[in-house]
Amino acid sequence: MAKKRSVIWEFFVVDEDTKYAVYNTFQAKVSKGGSSTKSYTTTNLVSHLTKHLDVIHKIVNEVQELSKPWDINDTRSQRVHKRIGEMLAVDCQPLLMVEDVGFKRVLQTLEPHYKCPNRKYFTDTIVPKIFTGMKEVCKLIGTAKYISFTTDVWSSSVSIISLLSLTAHWVDDTFVKVSAVLHAQAVEESHTGEHIAAQMEWMLQNWEIPRDKVHIVISDNASNMVKAMNDASFAHFGCFAHSLQLVIKDGLFVQRTINDILAIC
Repeated sequence: MAKKRSVIWEFFVVDEDTKYAVYNTFQAKVSKGGSSTKSYTTTNLVSHLTKHLDVIHKIVNEVQELSKPWDINDTRSQRVHKRIGEMLAVDCQPLLMVEDVGFKRVLQTLEPHYKCPNRKYFTDTIVPKIFTGMKEVCKLIGTAKYISFTTDVWSSSVSIISLLSLTAHWVDDTFVKVSAVLHAQAVEESHTGEHIAAQMEWMLQNWEIPRDKVHIVISDNASNMVKAMNDASFAHFGCFAHSLQLVIKDGLFVQRTINDILAIC
């Protein structure tokens, strides 16, 4: 058989009855024209193919659409954005992780259409959106008659900003203990009792918790925390575990042998 030179044969195959060719896409028989092998042409095939150009274009467009990356605001992208934001929060991962090469490779393997945004997008958009959604816990807190709180000021070796935490504890209608970490407020000013008291007041207002629901606040025994609770007129008690730790520490360091061992180390 002679070699088929025309590109038309990328769309057709010769039928058993050589007078016809079969269109690959629609499996339609199309006459090759003429009355004998010598008079067959591809003109009729080309003519038939042009009738289906719109369909071919549509197929090509659909294929291209399927291969395109999802838009950042696509519902599928938003679903993945949210899961990544939750992962960063739950696993205490740095926001810079979303720009790591290895992390991007994993995402590309799992879902080639997903393009991970940069750190700023998660900081400015996704994390605040998740936080707003988490404030639904206000509805649960609203059902509690009384709420106790634990709080502490803590700092990181990689940041100059300290954080004041606020965790709520209450018993629900079925007498099950519930705890929720509500807030970590940046403390950029001096850690004075007055300032901590003001921050505590603001956090409670932000979470729509009235003062008459505050049962007791537990913190360490630092003088500024004690003063803050007194200034804010909150019932306060020093953390027993913290007090015990201080006793153990003092009990160890009054022993000369312990200090000698540490000095040698």
